[in-house]
Amino acid sequence: MVKNKMNVKRISSVEVPLCILLLFLAAFLAASPKALADPAVRVYLEPSKYVFSPENASVGTLFNVTVWVSSDLYPLNLMMWQVYIEFNNTMVMPVFYESETWGETIPLLWPNDDMDGRAFDADYVFYNKKGGQIAKPVYYDRGGGLGGLKHCDTLATNASIDAPKILCVIEFNITAVPSDGILSCDLKIDNEHTFLYDSNGPIPYDVVKSNGTYTFIPEYSILALLTLAAATVTTIANKKLQKVAKSR
Repeated sequence: MVKNKMNVKRISSVEVPLCILLLFLAAFLAASPKALADPAVRVYLEPSKYVFSPENASVGTLFNVTVWVSSDLYPLNLMMWQVYIEFNNTMVMPVFYESETWGETIPLLWPNDDMDGRAFDADYVFYNKKGGQIAKPVYYDRGGGLGGLKHCDTLATNASIDAPKILCVIEFNITAVPSDGILSCDLKIDNEHTFLYDSNGPIPYDVVKSNGTYTFIPEYSILALLTLAAATVTTIANKKLQKVAKSR
């Protein structure tokens, strides 16, 4: 009887370290997905969490929500931005005022031509830039407790951005407080109506849009302290990301 012989291929001394190297590289890339990630531009709220209680707020208390833009790589060319933010309009509402520029009652957002235009804050993305137009802020009642705000500013040409900058500031009014339990809603900017353009159209980077949250806690408690701690940690982390992006 003739036995079948198995063909055994010997691995050379060169192939062994090569295989180890390839396995190591695959593991490194799997553990570091950002290593090959494209540069991103980030639109976010700073701070991202707005937490209130009877100790520091009530119906009628005003607070500002600030939307920022930053980039993994600078300079960033920007000619136009639009922010659309959604929220629960049974909990919070934008403040309205009578606009001389538009001749009607509109939501109070910055920049606006009634209040220093693009010079309202030195950190504004188009600070003191000329040309183009600041749009009229628009409020939308979507029904079912959903409200929306849209604001936009457009230049005639690109502005070069070299650090994190403000896109807009929104003034909100607290309209309800809980008798028990917690009132909370998203401050949602991650949608198709929030976008950034340069002179060629949509900017050639991924735009990462991060939502915020609004929370009203009936009284300070362990939950309240944990929520405040989370907000503090998030704020510190965002500031560190901004410093890293600015140093690149």
